[in-house]
Amino acid sequence: MSEYRAPNSDEKVTGYIAHQDTNWLSIVCQNEVNGNEMQTRDGEWVLVEPSPTSLIVNVGNALRAWTNDRLHAPFHRIMVSGHATRYTCMLFSSPNFMIQVPNELVDECHPPRFKTHDNDDFIRFCVSEEGARHEDKLKAFCGL
Repeated sequence: MSEYRAPNSDEKVTGYIAHQDTNWLSIVCQNEVNGNEMQTRDGEWVLVEPSPTSLIVNVGNALRAWTNDRLHAPFHRIMVSGHATRYTCMLFSSPNFMIQVPNELVDECHPPRFKTHDNDDFIRFCVSEEGARHEDKLKAFCGL
């Protein structure tokens, strides 16, 4: 569970900085207070406005690597405003194995993009000083 306190202002403030998830998938259920923004491949920030009965499903970098970059792991952030507190419940699926692109996802049009790697090592890299220097941590860690 996460709580993002209302700033009691119409001006947006950062509730959580822009990042990519390191895991396989993230599933987010929120109350009716929006604030989750996703960055498109073109760099535009878009507010995610799910219906009250919808869940938000994010692709993480582990799944991005396994699919040879065919699935996009978007940068996302939390921006809050207004007078209502935002609550979310999140479920993270994180693999505990070697991430290797299946042969079926590699061809002339889709050459290998990432080296085989242990996801736990990637997570350790992400929180290291070296990892903090890179925006695209997956590419820095195991990109080809």
